[in-house]
Amino acid sequence: MLLFAFVGGASAGPQLLTPPRVVAPPAQTPAPSTEETKDPFAVFTPQEMKAFVAATLKADALKDPMKRCLNFPDPPGSHWSRDGVAAYCRFTLQPTVSLAEFDRLVRSGHAKELDQRLSSWEADPNGHPQAFWYFLLTNFPNGDAIRQALVESWKQQSPNSAFAYATSGWNYTHLGWAARGDASAADTPQENFDGMDNSMERARGDVEKAIRLNPNLSVPYATMITIGTATGDQDYALQGAKQGLQIETTKYAVLSRLAIYTSSRWHGTPEARQWLLSQVDQSVSKQPLLHVIPAIVFAYEALIDHTDPIDGDWTVYRRVFDDVAKPSLLEAAGQTAERYRQFAVAYVYLSEAARFDAGNQQVAKSRAHAYSFVDLGGEGQ
Repeated sequence: MLLFAFVGGASAGPQLLTPPRVVAPPAQTPAPSTEETKDPFAVFTPQEMKAFVAATLKADALKDPMKRCLNFPDPPGSHWSRDGVAAYCRFTLQPTVSLAEFDRLVRSGHAKELDQRLSSWEADPNGHPQAFWYFLLTNFPNGDAIRQALVESWKQQSPNSAFAYATSGWNYTHLGWAARGDASAADTPQENFDGMDNSMERARGDVEKAIRLNPNLSVPYATMITIGTATGDQDYALQGAKQGLQIETTKYAVLSRLAIYTSSRWHGTPEARQWLLSQVDQSVSKQPLLHVIPAIVFAYEALIDHTDPIDGDWTVYRRVFDDVAKPSLLEAAGQTAERYRQFAVAYVYLSEAARFDAGNQQVAKSRAHAYSFVDLGGEGQ
């Protein structure tokens, strides 16, 4: 069953539906010309890098984090949406409950204060865009077995808290991924699958309880898609997509998970990806955070989220990251380019990762290393 048919129709968007080229085309003899012909998707030139480096140094000198983020240069030759950049700057720079504060509030019996803060922030999408999603991405990115006991205490202290049950479902889902491991299915012991299934089953119960408590909270539906992706339960994933996308004002969490679900390595088809991108196109003017979704789709299809590009075509990065992208994808691209000594490419995308995640020390270290090798057209660094 195609995803777009299940959810309720596909409307073709404009250029967003054109997938990136992932294989370098055969070389062609250029037409005679008295002027240099420039490939619009060529790897960055020394002139481009000179301008980009100067702009990054200027932006890095700004003390105000929001001004730094907004004034950072976009990748050379890209078409990053200013609305998308501003939205993602607000998203990544918003305040949230720290992990230490989470621990203190729950252990002291004041877990209901978490609900009060998260509820207040969710009601302020301009000042706190996708506040609960950001809280989870910041504090529970990979699953936390030790803190699951604190999440259980939160559920006990606030038995009617959709946030508590959604957090539990989210955490159990990531613990399930960890139990499975990263090996292929053929190389994964059955006990790993059993551990994953046990965690995913717990996640289902908590996610469904969260939805009953607050059907307008988008995170549980996004988690349903992740559960369905991991377990192969496509009906469950599609149910999460269908219900989650009915919340017209907050599609970011659901579409970001669908971007992975519809990839060819999981359960997707070209038609499903086209449908997904049409959803972005329909809603992006009112929800500018959605500008980051196409890069997720394109990165997975170009196979550059973990490895070097197909046929060594480094110019694919320019096409995949033609609009705003998540720092995790930018970091992965930059780290890969650094390993293959593509230092200009590495510096550009590690700089963009640092734009949205200035505290990432690994990014800062790799970025500085790449910078020392960037060709600025014969001028000193």
